[in-house]
Amino acid sequence: MIISAVKEIHKNIKKHNEDNDVSKRTKEAQKITKIWQETVCNGTTIKSEVAISTKNNKKIDIIDFQDKIAYELKVSGNNPHHEFYKDIMKVLVYNEYQTDNEKIKKLVFITETI
Repeated sequence: MIISAVKEIHKNIKKHNEDNDVSKRTKEAQKITKIWQETVCNGTTIKSEVAISTKNNKKIDIIDFQDKIAYELKVSGNNPHHEFYKDIMKVLVYNEYQTDNEKIKKLVFITETI
């Protein structure tokens, strides 16, 4: 459900044109992420913008606490490998502050096909 929701939202919002306006693309990416989070999060077992620790302001896009899965979305297909490694680090730091039964077991990294 979480992955299929973002695919549908992306398809309906993302403008596949040659517009290189960084501001427009950033706002579009933020809109896709926000709608995705609002669509799939229930506030109890699935939450958005979860802080990785109390010591910094980094957040994980969505965590499914029941299945112990973190979801990170990179709307732009540009340089996804940079974001992927940052997201791995966010999960590792998050897990450092959790008990064994609260740790994330899986990271799902979602990005456009490039």
